[in-house]
Amino acid sequence: MSDLQKEILTILFDKGLLAIIIVILVFYFNKAIEKFRAEKIYSQKLAEYRIRSYQSLLSLTLENESDLSDFIHSLESFQSGKLKKSELDKVFNRMTESQQKHKMELYSSQIFISTELLSKIGKFIAISKTIMGSIDINKKNDNSLIEYEKQIREISLDIVQMIRLEIKNAVI
Repeated sequence: MSDLQKEILTILFDKGLLAIIIVILVFYFNKAIEKFRAEKIYSQKLAEYRIRSYQSLLSLTLENESDLSDFIHSLESFQSGKLKKSELDKVFNRMTESQQKHKMELYSSQIFISTELLSKIGKFIAISKTIMGSIDINKKNDNSLIEYEKQIREISLDIVQMIRLEIKNAVI
């Protein structure tokens, strides 16, 4: 074998080895890109679910607050004789349904929300139930109604602010 043939074989071997190394590098580079894309898609989907959960909880919190407020005002009207018991019962039932929806959404969303927000909404629901259980519909000029409504508004405002912040953070 001549020197020329040895050099040609050495060049072919070097080029072949270089080609194999490039193919391996490209394979791992593509694999890394696909993993990055999959993680990005997963993060986006998770953020979408999280945002939907927050929006639903926000809507239900506001609905529940409104229903509680309506109930308190309807109760005051009932106590002053301006509202029939059947009308008060309708408002009560609407509030009860609202609380149930809120509770169910909270349970289904708890994996997406922070423990602080979960605790705050749980407190909101607990106070709602306390209001429902402790109000004497025949007791006129009950100052506790005003205090309950104030507590509900404060907690509701905290929840709204927390949810808006969570949505903002989920988008980023």
